[in-house]
Amino acid sequence: MLALAARGHYTCGHNYKGVTKGLGLHMCSVVELVSSVMMLYFWMILIQVVMSWLVAFNVINTQNRFVYTGGNFLHRSTDPALGPIRRLL
Repeated sequence: MLALAARGHYTCGHNYKGVTKGLGLHMCSVVELVSSVMMLYFWMILIQVVMSWLVAFNVINTQNRFVYTGGNFLHRSTDPALGPIRRLL
């Protein structure tokens, strides 16, 4: 269920009377919150990967303070997920 929530395919079903089917209303809110956080983290990883390619090919310059700050923030926030992958490579 969390895999579907991460992809944005899971929505809390409501019937015509407004009563939720399956999960309770509170659990549905928790699932939607987890789904939103996972999608945000996915986009952060994707932006960090694209930004690292742009830096590697000298399209953007890390001597620019804004670029450096954004890249540093993305690196620090995505490092727990990407660190083990980097160690394997």
